[in-house]
Amino acid sequence: MTRVLYAEDDPQVAQLVQTYFARHVPEWTLDIAPGGRECLTAMERGGYDLLLLDLMMPEMDGLQVLGELTARRDPTPVIMVSAHGQH
Repeated sequence: MTRVLYAEDDPQVAQLVQTYFARHVPEWTLDIAPGGRECLTAMERGGYDLLLLDLMMPEMDGLQVLGELTARRDPTPVIMVSAHGQH
């Protein structure tokens, strides 16, 4: 089973993605980390095959989390996501 961690501070977005995974990718497990610090704690415990990382979070944004994971030499693949459009 593939384990995915999704770092997302918006509970509505997190629930939407969790529902999508449950319906369309049931063989994957999706855990939610509600912020950057919680994400780092979960990643430290290990066992994730993929990290979906929100770019804009309070306290510690996705780039800061990615920097910390890089410093730890964490080999987990990361996909940066954002709900904010860009011109």
